[in-house]
Amino acid sequence: MTIKPAPLIFPFAPVVLMLLVLPPAVLAQTGEGSAPARPVIVIASMESSSAQEAWPEAEDATVDELRALGLDVIIVPAKAVDERDRRLELKRMAQAANAACALRIVRATYGGSGGVEIWLDDRVTGKVTFRLLEVSDITTGESADLVALQIVEAMRASFLELHLLSASGARPRADEKIEAMVADVELPAKPVGIWSLKLGGLAEGGPGGSGPWGVVELGVGLAPVRRVSLELIASTTLAGRQVEMGGSAASVDMAIFRLLISLVPLGEPRISPFIGLGAGLSCIWARGVDVDKTEDLTTLEDRAVAAWLGGQGGVSIAMSTHIYLNLVLRAGVFLPRTSISFVEEEVARVGLPLFEGGLRIEIKLP
Repeated sequence: MTIKPAPLIFPFAPVVLMLLVLPPAVLAQTGEGSAPARPVIVIASMESSSAQEAWPEAEDATVDELRALGLDVIIVPAKAVDERDRRLELKRMAQAANAACALRIVRATYGGSGGVEIWLDDRVTGKVTFRLLEVSDITTGESADLVALQIVEAMRASFLELHLLSASGARPRADEKIEAMVADVELPAKPVGIWSLKLGGLAEGGPGGSGPWGVVELGVGLAPVRRVSLELIASTTLAGRQVEMGGSAASVDMAIFRLLISLVPLGEPRISPFIGLGAGLSCIWARGVDVDKTEDLTTLEDRAVAAWLGGQGGVSIAMSTHIYLNLVLRAGVFLPRTSISFVEEEVARVGLPLFEGGLRIEIKLP
């Protein structure tokens, strides 16, 4: 029984690199309708429902600030009194006008000073925000102007989530005037140099009669620059694959150590494809198996080392902030071509080509 590498010189180079291009999955998150919300802001005027909680000067100042940004403003008399009804009323007002946002200004005075409640129903990013502002003197026009500026900044902060949703692949549709409110805001760049651990199980095999094998792999990953991922992977078979000829048989195992470089999307989308190339070393070993119990073949053993060249593709799915599920597909070749022979007669070939596929867990270290 012999594991025999073929000569390095071939009539043609037997390098088969299978590059698997998987279309990126797109997660779409939209509002209540297919069309984006209009660049309209609805203000629920409090004078009609609770005059003591109304602040008309702040409402007027807010209208001026919003119109200066190119947004249309609709003032709707509020009717709700208790907190739950006010929240539902705000949502209904925004939906009825197909507005980007609805807001309510509620003041609470204590001897001329107090606080102001700002309610925002943001239909662009799908959330409701409540903010309490402390105002030293609500009787002055300067205080109303200040509150109006704070309302616009609160609205801008809410719309800023568009950037975060864009990075996750779930960006909703938004009107260009809403986009313009956050277009000049730059988020911190994604940190580079992130390490990760990878553990998975794969099936591998190919033509030549030597597979398939069940394989476990362990590796580390590093993102040295944006859009690039490096992986150092070690894999080994879980159990030998038996090949036979006549009364002779051998159990064949192998291990592969490789370095892969892959391209990944920008940001942190929940589902993202990756594609890459790599190289490494493979070690194949075989031990004789006594099939008919007439001759002890278990002492027969041979091994060989070959280079591995190949490519990989797959999809990474975010399960949580640091844990990802990877679907991995690979194809590669061994150089030189490696075969298993009994008494100089070839009975199996390994790695021309070798296909692999399976799942693994990736843990990104903080």
